[in-house]
Amino acid sequence: MARRMTVYSAPTRDVCAALGSEIARVRRERRWSQTELAERVGVALGTIRAVEKGAPSVTLGVAVEAATVLGIDLLGGPAAAAARTADNRRTLALLPQRVRAEAVDDDF
Repeated sequence: MARRMTVYSAPTRDVCAALGSEIARVRRERRWSQTELAERVGVALGTIRAVEKGAPSVTLGVAVEAATVLGIDLLGGPAAAAARTADNRRTLALLPQRVRAEAVDDDF
């Protein structure tokens, strides 16, 4: 079976590139090699290279773990992320459990 290609939007690619360059910058400031970061994150060297290039195909968990290992705050840091998660859970509790499918307007 042929592998399905995912086409990412420009804003998604921009965010991935920004995160990748931030990870590369902080890694270099700490004077860590890509190999050292890969070992600390627990992934292959090629994966760290892909993260730093901003490849949107890298899993979210790997990119977040690389940022966390380097001390980069995402979403305002752990406390802010926990507060945001709690707020989202309260809001989700008020919303319907199921939603009805509507025609998708993807002409944007």
